[in-house]
Amino acid sequence: AVAEWITVPAGLDRAVEAMLGERLRAWLVNQPIDGLPALEFLRHHRLGKGTFLPLQPRYAFGAHEGGVPSWWSAIKGEAGVVGLASELLTAPGEFQETLRWLVDRMVVVDTLDTAFRLWAHGVWATPDGPILVTQTGEVLESSGALVGGSGDATSGLLERRRATEELERTIQSLSKALEQNRRRREDAEVAREQTRSRLKELAQAIRDAEMQILALGKDQSGYRTRLDELTRRVEFMSAELQDLDASQRGLEGEVTASRER
Repeated sequence: AVAEWITVPAGLDRAVEAMLGERLRAWLVNQPIDGLPALEFLRHHRLGKGTFLPLQPRYAFGAHEGGVPSWWSAIKGEAGVVGLASELLTAPGEFQETLRWLVDRMVVVDTLDTAFRLWAHGVWATPDGPILVTQTGEVLESSGALVGGSGDATSGLLERRRATEELERTIQSLSKALEQNRRRREDAEVAREQTRSRLKELAQAIRDAEMQILALGKDQSGYRTRLDELTRRVEFMSAELQDLDASQRGLEGEVTASRER
């Protein structure tokens, strides 16, 4: 449908809904006859009416030099004039000609007061004059016909689409944030597992060190006992050696005394 491929600047939703009306719901076909099967389907199932627009409409822009209406230069600088609809709205390349035809001669203005003022001072006439459309959705045709009031079936269609698109962008943004948080949680869990493993390794290393200290303590105690025993034996043997020296000196003294006699 037209509403799906037309790009509308913010703040112009109601104006575009007023410009196009039911054509916002229209479907594009290559030729009018291509819409016949869909029309028959709607009629057979009593589903209401449908609109089908040709991609290459038979529409004369001859009165517009260079695609710009002759009266545009006279009003484009006026206060309250937002711009030509054909310049404000955009569409994909294959739909540009259709869009230009749909909004031909339509000018967006801020308020009805601006529209009334432009019409009162205008020097144009139907069918080539501008169609003045306010941002709130009123239409003042070049003939002077005024259209407005409460909304119709298409009222709020573009605003709902914009809200839907914003909601989708919000959902995408939240989904991306959730995915990033999920990855961060996974990374944090991996880091925690690595930390737990490292702590276990450190705890085991501490236990091994404590066992080594205990073993060294026992060995040191054994070495000290052995050293004490050896020390005592040395002392004992030193005492014996001293006794032997004393006995030897005594014997030598006795030998010497015997020779003198």
